[in-house]
Amino acid sequence: MKKKQLSKSLISALSVLLLLSGCGETASPKPNTQPEDNSQTGTYSTQKNESSDDIWIKEINTAQKSLDIAAYLITKEDLANAILDAKKRGIDVKVITDSEKSNSKTQKEILDKFRQSGIPIKINTPTGLTHLNFIIIDDTETLGGSYNYLEDGANENDASTIMKKPDIVKEYSVGFNSMWDNANDFENY
Repeated sequence: MKKKQLSKSLISALSVLLLLSGCGETASPKPNTQPEDNSQTGTYSTQKNESSDDIWIKEINTAQKSLDIAAYLITKEDLANAILDAKKRGIDVKVITDSEKSNSKTQKEILDKFRQSGIPIKINTPTGLTHLNFIIIDDTETLGGSYNYLEDGANENDASTIMKKPDIVKEYSVGFNSMWDNANDFENY
């Protein structure tokens, strides 16, 4: 019981942290501003003719050692292919996703490709949703936001934030690892 409460508290804390991380010293951040160094937080706002996919794929392609992915749903082939390509490059990739959505046709096909390529996958045990959407890259940056990895969520939405502040990235890493190691609430796919 305590572990489930801890897991739910951790997910709630990560959600609040994600929301707060988009708040900066200025009232409205410049759209499409990329962080200049590892101590800044930049907010990407998808503009007309842009796609959150392009932003996320570009960042996934910069991975040098690891990708820790928490995703409610992954049905975008190009995003899935970027993740598979990272694995082929020798990047350590781990995925946590929702158990209910893991049974949908497209999601299942993608997760099966991940598993066949050696990517370990964990799903929540059937108690509520795992509706997190973030990727931790090399423990140095976190991509987050409300962007769902599906066609409808990719275009013309302000849905992506890239965070490079070490304290924020560390909190996401702690949260991800806590879920990954929680055998009561998460199981192998």
